[in-house]
Amino acid sequence: MIFSKVLFLEIKIYVPVIDKICLIQKIGIRQEILNSIGLFMSAASFKYCIAYSYSDFSPYNYSLFAYDEKARLCSPLYDLPEENIIDNRSEQLYDLQFYKVTHCLPAEGFMYSFEEEVEENVNKINAVKLKATAEICIVERHPFNENFFLKRTGMLFLQSLELCLAHCRVVSGRSKCNAVLFSGEEKVCLLLRQNQPLQSRDVMRKSASQLFTLNYCYYNMTESSQRRDYNGRGNKINLRIGSMRVQCTVHEIPLLRKHMKQQCLLWKSKTLQHCIKFCARQYRANLCNAVYFEAEEKTCLHLLLNASQALHEYTESGKETIHFIEKCVEEQELDFFHYVAAENVHEQFAKLYEFFEICEVHLLNISTIRNAFAYQIPRKIYSLNRCLHICRRHTSCMAVLFSELHHQCKKIFKGRSGNSILVQDDEFVLALKECFKDRPDERKRNAEPLFYYFKETQEICAAEIYKEKNLTSWEVITINKDVSNFQMWCQICHRSEVSYSSEMKIYVPMIDKICLLQEIGIREEILNSMELFMSAASFKYCIAYSYSDFSRYNYCIFAYNEKTRSCSPLYDLPEENIIDNNSEQLYDLQFYKVSNCLPAEGFMYSFEEEVEQNVSKINAVKLKATAEICIVERHPFSENFLLKRTGMFFLESLELCLAQCRVLSVRGKCHAVLFSGEDGVCLLLRQNQPLQSRDVMRKSASQFFTMNYCYYNMTESSQRRDYNGRGKKINSRIGSMRDQCTVHEIPLLRKHMKQLCLLWKSKTLQHCIKFCARQYRANLCNAVYFEAEEKTCLHLLLNASQALHEYTKSKKETIHFIEKCVEVAERQENQQESAINRIQSDETSIYSPSRQRCCRTNNIREQELDFFHYVAAENVHEQFAKLYEFFEICEVHLLNISTVRNAFAYQIPRKIYSLNRCLHICRRHTSCMAVLFSQLHHQCKKVFKGRSSNSILVNAHEFVFALKGCFKDRPAERKRNADPLFYYFKETQEICAAEIYKQKNLTSWEVMTINKDVSNFQVCLLKCIQNHQCMAINYFLTKECYLIKPAKENFIFVVKDNSIFAEVLYCESGTLVDFPI
Repeated sequence: MIFSKVLFLEIKIYVPVIDKICLIQKIGIRQEILNSIGLFMSAASFKYCIAYSYSDFSPYNYSLFAYDEKARLCSPLYDLPEENIIDNRSEQLYDLQFYKVTHCLPAEGFMYSFEEEVEENVNKINAVKLKATAEICIVERHPFNENFFLKRTGMLFLQSLELCLAHCRVVSGRSKCNAVLFSGEEKVCLLLRQNQPLQSRDVMRKSASQLFTLNYCYYNMTESSQRRDYNGRGNKINLRIGSMRVQCTVHEIPLLRKHMKQQCLLWKSKTLQHCIKFCARQYRANLCNAVYFEAEEKTCLHLLLNASQALHEYTESGKETIHFIEKCVEEQELDFFHYVAAENVHEQFAKLYEFFEICEVHLLNISTIRNAFAYQIPRKIYSLNRCLHICRRHTSCMAVLFSELHHQCKKIFKGRSGNSILVQDDEFVLALKECFKDRPDERKRNAEPLFYYFKETQEICAAEIYKEKNLTSWEVITINKDVSNFQMWCQICHRSEVSYSSEMKIYVPMIDKICLLQEIGIREEILNSMELFMSAASFKYCIAYSYSDFSRYNYCIFAYNEKTRSCSPLYDLPEENIIDNNSEQLYDLQFYKVSNCLPAEGFMYSFEEEVEQNVSKINAVKLKATAEICIVERHPFSENFLLKRTGMFFLESLELCLAQCRVLSVRGKCHAVLFSGEDGVCLLLRQNQPLQSRDVMRKSASQFFTMNYCYYNMTESSQRRDYNGRGKKINSRIGSMRDQCTVHEIPLLRKHMKQLCLLWKSKTLQHCIKFCARQYRANLCNAVYFEAEEKTCLHLLLNASQALHEYTKSKKETIHFIEKCVEVAERQENQQESAINRIQSDETSIYSPSRQRCCRTNNIREQELDFFHYVAAENVHEQFAKLYEFFEICEVHLLNISTVRNAFAYQIPRKIYSLNRCLHICRRHTSCMAVLFSQLHHQCKKVFKGRSSNSILVNAHEFVFALKGCFKDRPAERKRNADPLFYYFKETQEICAAEIYKQKNLTSWEVMTINKDVSNFQVCLLKCIQNHQCMAINYFLTKECYLIKPAKENFIFVVKDNSIFAEVLYCESGTLVDFPI
């Protein structure tokens, strides 16, 4: 675990499971909150806990978790506002520590090291025996931070460094891996590609993840120089590939050194039999014709040998052997429906869009299906095409029985000779024959088909919208004009689709996706050997938690106990260990396989079956958070897929969910909600057209509501008069400024509800007002409505010129209006401190309008004295720094002083190699006044305002930089840009940061020179750095290099296609040795 000595500050930690650098800090939780929160602990390492807790779906800009280091247990904390976080960490619960994850950044290209402790007596170069490839490899260990320079090519979950190196060795032949980063605690193996030699000039530092390069490998054996033909008969193995039966001839021959150059694939195989069979399946595609099976580690290595030489280079050897597949011969299988007379077979074709296939199907006019058994789908299937889709998913499905009358679909499988199926009068038998691909490359980007019902033909049709522009195999037959719209005389048809024993669909609110999953079984011997770490979770949360893009397979697997509502993902489980028979279960566990998760928006199927009786569709709901009563209408769950998603919140009640929607409805961003009570997920939806709501209401865990209208239920007096109360003063600090705001408590009026801005959870009224006061200067808030029961804070933006002139007597709800905020000096604030403390101690009486009135006081606006006022002008050098994380340009003053007065310093407990990074760290804290930076010792100290007796001595190697005003630098154009790239230039002995732009239309830039035949991007960047006017480049694939300088705001620069625009953020002197970023 990587910790700095002062843990309450932000630290960086590398998390292997997600290959990211996460910014975390140790925090405390308020005691009253600690006593009320529920913790559900699950076994996990500290870094895995960070990966598990961090989520883009958090309603806040951070994630929180609790960790018990002794027991190695972890629990994420959801929906905990920042006001409940404290700096004092002494109030902990048992052995728990609490952490806040502010962000996780991609590791590749990260330019800073945060390993501190030097590792002594390191053997950098070692010989490692790789059993999986029967080789000995010379590997070299490098400093951990150098991995950030290497390209990521794959991630695997493996038990040992040897297996990790073996996987890299296999793909090294295709130049996809030259190095690995292995994390033993999390069993994560990251495959890396090295484009240029590593410097390795830094000392080796202790780290949980270790970086190795593969120098070379050799097969340590003595081979006989004599070669002869192999004349063994070989062994026969039988297998089935699709509908074909194949018999392969396999020979066991010695493993030669030259065979190791033909490695293709490495995987875990339970037995040699499985190993050979999987290779045989790839034999026809010329991907594998030999295997090396290592019995101890149970690994299967695929090889692709020269088939014409393999059996003619036989040599006697007592060493390892491989199994070579000489040939595979197809055995023609008798047609399953061979007994059906030709006149009873009608050939047809069906388009199975999910598979991009056109399939030949035979409609059979028969009354009995011989030697077969049927499985009926346990729900209604309304379409023959859908029934064929269900059959096509299973290679052993031979045909379907479809009844349009009863909406039934049965899958037909090959059975015993005594089995037969009687065909009912309302059923059709369709045999699924050969299928061929139908333009998959042109259709792979298409969305799910749209379904339309045409009254004219009494048909339901499916239409697939193409995104590709250049299409093959089509021609125009007629052109019709004056066709009013695309969906003329049609309506969308909602149909069911769930399969409980085969693949089924389920809506997962946490990720707003439709996940495809099926109940499976695990082989008994695997069940007895694996470990399960169960954590409390709902079934749908378990799906969201288990589904991952980091799986080495095209699926994810998890175990779920419905009785205890606990979940455990299963990682690194090959498909060969999955069985269809799910009767072999462990205690109350069920096992599930998640094959994919698709975006819910635009999904065109319903999979809710059971009809809900006696539904009150229209209801009046009281929203305490907005002091309104709203009329809401419930709609069928399936109709939510037609609406645009505009936001997601984690809320405990439908009322709060509707209140959030109500606030955003003012700006037209929300008209409906999808609320999932079990998981506390509130999805905000925007409605562009009226819903049909013609389907019956079906039971669903998530409920879909539209907001019809809302009203404020009170009787207002028609008399208006001026409000002449004094108001109360509150103090707040915004950046380096201290503000004092005048607040009035006035009645809430109906017209105020048209000025809603923001709704959030606030612990107290005081917090509510202070947060609004922070937004007052930006004209985002000037009044709040605090609801004490649900503890919600509603921001309003009233007409400031009228708010105090429309006062009316009312015993109903009141709001707190901020009349003005003025900047005050520290001296003035101290004089009023006792009065402020009285205000803070009695929130119920502060803003009472019934108090005695008197004249208003006018505060004199005073600018706070410059903190460095004692520095002579000739010792101040004005500079500017680009702080890219904040999209800001900041004025900084380089101060030539030997002592910083009235201040104290905090040293960052790790090496900081860049002045710009040091300024970034200071900028994150509004109370940080300056930095002390030493390039010699790579030290960064933050300077804070202290007592008059405090002073800081500036060392000879330190520079003092005061951080002054900052202003935004084109945030709208830069918000989609990735993190900067860092380059070292030997010519200038500098390390420079460059920001790549994604936006095409840019302001304030103009071309100064054009250079041709510039070999690459980095050379173009160097030309810009050597020109003092140049601040950006535009580099083309045609080797043109535009040097660009800043211009006026009305200058528009258009970035052309096939070119890269990059801005030079800063350059600082240094070398790769001094700056192992």
